[in-house]
Parts: sequence; C-alpha cells; structure tokens
Amino acid sequence: MKHLLILVLLAAFSTRCNKKETGANYAMMESIESDPAMEMADLASAAGDISPEIIRKVIYRSTLHFQVASLKEGTRKIKALVKNHDGYIVSSSEDNATYRLNARMVIRVETSRLDSLMEAIAGIASFVAEKTMQTEDVTEEYIDIETRLKNKREVENRYRELLSQAKTIKDILEVEENLRVIREEIESRQGRLNYLQNQVAYSTLTIDYYEVIERPSDIPGQSFLSKLKESLEDGWQGFVTFLLFLLRLWPFLILLTAGIVLFRRLRKARHEKRERNSQDG
Repeated sequence: MKHLLILVLLAAFSTRCNKKETGANYAMMESIESDPAMEMADLASAAGDISPEIIRKVIYRSTLHFQVASLKEGTRKIKALVKNHDGYIVSSSEDNATYRLNARMVIRVETSRLDSLMEAIAGIASFVAEKTMQTEDVTEEYIDIETRLKNKREVENRYRELLSQAKTIKDILEVEENLRVIREEIESRQGRLNYLQNQVAYSTLTIDYYEVIERPSDIPGQSFLSKLKESLEDGWQGFVTFLLFLLRLWPFLILLTAGIVLFRRLRKARHEKRERNSQDG
C-alpha cells in the first residue's frame, strides 16, 4: 500500500511538470510572434535612415528610335556592339511595311555601361528620331524588404530553437507549421528582393530602327508615261480594294435594303389608311 501511494504521487508530479513545460512552450511561441507595432517601428526607422550617403537603388529604362542605311547591316553591327558591352538581347523582331523595313530589339546591359552602349548604337544611325530615358527609384522598397527579411529570419531562428526544445508531438507539429509559414514569407520577399537587385544591376534598352526603301516613282530618269502607268495601276488597285470592302459588308447591305423597303411599305399603308378614314368621314 505504501509503495502504491508513492507511485501515484510520482505520476501526479510528472503530469504537473509536463503541463508547466507545455504552457511555457506556448508562451514562448506567442512571444516570438512579431509584434506589428515593433515591426512598423523598425520599418519607420529604416525609412528614416535613407540619407545621401546610402547608395540609392535606381532602375533605368531607355529607348532609341533611329534610321539605318541597311537593316541587315545595322542589325549585325548592333549585335556586335551588345556583345562588346557584355549585354544580351532579350527579344528581337522584324516586319515589312510599304517602302519600309522595321526592327525592334530589347537589350539588357549593366547599368554602368548603358550610356556607352546607347552612344555606340546611335553612332551607326543615319538619323536619330527619338531618345528617351526613364528612372525609377526603388531605394525605399529595397530597404523595406531587407528590414522585413531580417525580422522574419530572426523569428525563424527562434522557432528553430523552440523546435529543439519541444517535447510532445503536438508541440513539434505546431512549431513545424509555423516554420513552414515563415519560410514561405521569407522566400516570397527574397524573390522580390532578387528581382529588384537584377533590375538595378542591369538596365533595359529598347531600340526601334528602320530602313527606308526607295519608291519606284523616285527613281531618277523615270518617264512621264511610266509614272502615269503606275498611277493608273495604283488607282485600279484602290478601286478593287474598295469593291472587296463592299463585298465584306453584304450582310449589312441586305439588312439595310430590307429595312428601307419595310419602312416604305409601312409608310404607304399608313398614308392609305388616312385617306380611307378621311373619305369615310
């Protein structure tokens, strides 16, 4: 009987200790959750620390629009210049218009070499029609993300410490779930930070260039009869185009004709009805 009483007392004491330890774990989990007020204070402090001494994070986007003597040769030279400036071409396209060949390239180059590349490309142009540069200062957003990442990583480390101290399966699962959530938030913010770093390090240059093809009518020594023939051909082509356009509208023409006929019949019927009423009166 005496031994049985001792075993009961030991079991009660063990249960009480486990409850205290579980309560302590929950208190620790609550304490490591980030305080919104503290986080806002950290962000405000970080934003207030932006000073001229801080290297500002600026994104540059530039455009060039120019004419070249030969589109093929101009494209070859532009690709060589991009390679010499350690840049790369994101996308390129070409299209043909009447008496004009057009091309576009989107280029990424280190920000420190953007001006040099623009000057080099403009040097191969016959005529520069437009040159623009836009900037976007992302310093505040950059510092904001860095501060939030720092806070999130501190919370992650505290959760890892708590995980090593967890005793029950319930505590372990709960801490692991909180760790998973905090890791997702860290990865999301880190992805945005990496994107900003890339945009700041490499600038985007969009170039539109074209080659003007000489019109046949502009050829020196062309006779009046040749010009007259071309004018007649252009006029006939325009007439054919107009007829084809009308043919595309045939359903609407039928509906319009039917509407006009119906309107006239109704109008005529009303007129005849008025005449009969006047005669009866």
